[in-house]
Amino acid sequence: MKETAHDAEAGPKKGWFASAPGLFVFFFLLALLPRLWVLHIALHHETPVYRHQDSGGYLEAGESLARGRGYRGSEGTPLFWWPPGYPGFLALTFRAGVASPTHPGGSLLAQALLASMVVGMTALLALKLGGPSAAWLAGALMTFEPSSIAYADVLLSEALFTFLLMLSVIAWARWWETGGAGRWMLFASLASSLPFVRPMALYLWIPLALLVGFFGPAVRRRAWLAALFVGVTLMPIAAWTLRNYSYLHVPVFATVSQFNEALFARSVEDLAGEPRPAASTRQPWQEGFGQEEGLPFEQVMRTRDRYFWKVFAHHPLIAGERLVLTGLEILGVPDQRLPDLLLREFPQSPQKGVAGRLKWLSGLGWLGALLLFGMFVSVAGSLALGFLVLRCRAWPPDRRALLALLVVLVLYHLLIGASTMYQGDRFRVPVIPLLAAALGCALSGGFRAAARERALT
Repeated sequence: MKETAHDAEAGPKKGWFASAPGLFVFFFLLALLPRLWVLHIALHHETPVYRHQDSGGYLEAGESLARGRGYRGSEGTPLFWWPPGYPGFLALTFRAGVASPTHPGGSLLAQALLASMVVGMTALLALKLGGPSAAWLAGALMTFEPSSIAYADVLLSEALFTFLLMLSVIAWARWWETGGAGRWMLFASLASSLPFVRPMALYLWIPLALLVGFFGPAVRRRAWLAALFVGVTLMPIAAWTLRNYSYLHVPVFATVSQFNEALFARSVEDLAGEPRPAASTRQPWQEGFGQEEGLPFEQVMRTRDRYFWKVFAHHPLIAGERLVLTGLEILGVPDQRLPDLLLREFPQSPQKGVAGRLKWLSGLGWLGALLLFGMFVSVAGSLALGFLVLRCRAWPPDRRALLALLVVLVLYHLLIGASTMYQGDRFRVPVIPLLAAALGCALSGGFRAAARERALT
């Protein structure tokens, strides 16, 4: 009888995914309400607040794909700045007739559905980690988490990327549950798709391959599976890089990466106190660098690359400091995306200073309290993840492996996100579901339930 009670709290050892459709559907529907409400308000603004930063380029590329012109810009030239994953998603909504480049409401509705499914998957993830109590708590945290609400209703790649990332986590857990080749292939295929939505995942195959080799369920064939995983994930990346090389004569997956590196290098020099050159032409950290001089694209890319490594070699400690500061900003500083979607007028967020940001939050009323709640989820979730790592020694192997995957994904995204200086708030979005699941497990005592299940088996 005791074993049954413990199993009920910790969640069944097998069949956890199949046993929880009601949990998924409940949180999917619950999460859909605030996301649709924010979308309704955003679509009825006088100005298109659902467009931000890269939205125009994504719409242009999506229209080209939808019209059958290939991955090209409005002038007919091939595109290299981003990979085609998110524009392809927009193109599907355009071809389906639910949206268009000038009226993208249907695309945003599709994103709201994906983001709501992420909330349901967060509950399933927490159910696997810590049992029913953790699942209900994590689902509730994610339902009202402001970053996930905001970026579901903006024409950016976060909603799609986070959805695919969570699918890969669920596929990993299912692979551990069944040990089947189909589940493993699903996990590898999802991992290979992530860089095509956001190039920040370009090198994710390296820690994931190590994870397959050391934490996979098949003991005797882990090394073989890890090698095969590298092949599956690298083939599409290599194919797209070869496509770009055929045009640019530079082996690059997405040209935005080199621009971000140069921008990071300039911020390191700023932190080091180095003056900016009084040059009349654009510098490597600026958009349009090399155009005035008519530099070949290969030279532009190599100049940016050399600039990045030169600065890194001259200021390694300051570069490390810059990474830490930006990583802390990703986790602990609220952004103004949700106020921008909901409010017609609001005080602009100050760029620096804890006191100034708290004053800004207080001026937003209930919305400021919601942003503070989001900061709590991200910061406390990070601490909870570390706490679970310290307490997971008595967990069953499948849950330890799942926790290892969460740690790898969070650390990787924080490291890569910390090297991008102008949109750190966006890099918080993909890891928020992982942190919410960890926080739900820690607050509910689910780590103890998992240990009790290990003792009973």
